[in-house]
Order: sequence, then structure tokens, then C-alpha cells
Amino acid sequence: MIHYIFTKFLKIKKDDGVDKWECSCCTYLNDIEVEYCSMCQNKRPVLKDSIEIPFDDNLDDYRGNNIRIRYKNNENDDNEDEENDDNEDDNNKVSYKEIKIIFDKINDPTECGIQLSRVNFFGESDYIIKPIKVENPGGNTYHYENKDNLISSKLHTKWLDFSMKSSGKSILIFRFKKPINLVSYSFTTANDCNGRDPVS
Repeated sequence: MIHYIFTKFLKIKKDDGVDKWECSCCTYLNDIEVEYCSMCQNKRPVLKDSIEIPFDDNLDDYRGNNIRIRYKNNENDDNEDEENDDNEDDNNKVSYKEIKIIFDKINDPTECGIQLSRVNFFGESDYIIKPIKVENPGGNTYHYENKDNLISSKLHTKWLDFSMKSSGKSILIFRFKKPINLVSYSFTTANDCNGRDPVS
């Protein structure tokens, strides 16, 4: 069965020796006890707060800023299959040098396009595998909100593709230096317009 995993991020930084949380929208450093950003009123996420819900559930109640959405195949999580999984031949694993993701639906079809802040790919032990290149064939983006932001190290940037509105789909192709054994992947939603979030 496929599940969504939602994890809220709270970035902690030191300011004159005092822990403060950094707003994902404006990067302002706020006191830990402050619930909303003093600069832009963005709500403070909860540290290490995550939930797992069935893939078919209504996602509207879970969407919002600072949410990491991971699509997880948990078929191998059953205890009864653990022994068989441990004895599996490594040759049965599928490796990918290129991963293509086709989006054909967003949370609000009246929005101008689809957007994401980041896409991460995970191997065994949940380590991050970084693509060397990402392509957005047929994409229509601003130069400062393009596909390269999806694999950058900056979470405050985003990719916005208007082709979703005009053609009904948006395509991303991620290329890797060598074949990878993919365990899971995650989307990080952008800092505004929840209607542009992709949905299944």
C-alpha cells in the first residue's frame, strides 16, 4: 500500500547564543515561543512532527506551508515478510539512472500552474541521492523559478510551471550520475498558494 508521510520542518539557528526559528518564507529569526513570524505572520511549524495517512484520504486537511510530502511504498514493512526481505537477492533490486515524474492534477485546478520547492530521492537508510540534472520538457517558467531550484540546497526557492494550466500536465525528468536503488522520494511544497500543490 502507498502512503503519504507529512513532516513539518522547523529550522533552528543560533542568534547571539540563543536558539531561534527561521521563517521559511522571509528567513526572519523569531523567538522559539513565538507561534507566528514577527515579520510576515507565517505560522511556525512543529519540530519533528510527522503523520502518516492512507494514500486515498482527503489531503486538504493536511496541506499547508513547510510541509514535506513523501510518497512511501510500505509493502515491505509487514513483520511477516521481514525474513523473506532479508534473504532477497540484490539482483532483484531495480536501479534507475533516470526518473520521470508526470503531474496531471493540482489541488486547485483554477490556479495558474504547479509548484514545488524541492524534490528529494532516498536510498537505503534514508540517505539522500542527489540528481546531477533535472529537465522540464515543455515547461513554461520564470527564469528565477525554474526546474533547477528543485535540486538546489535552498528551500526558500521554488519551481513554478505554467504549462500545467495550458496543457493539463507538467513533466520532470531527473538524471543521476550512475544507476541508483530508489527506496522513496519526497516533495517539499512551496511557501504559498496551496492550490498549486500536486495531488495524486
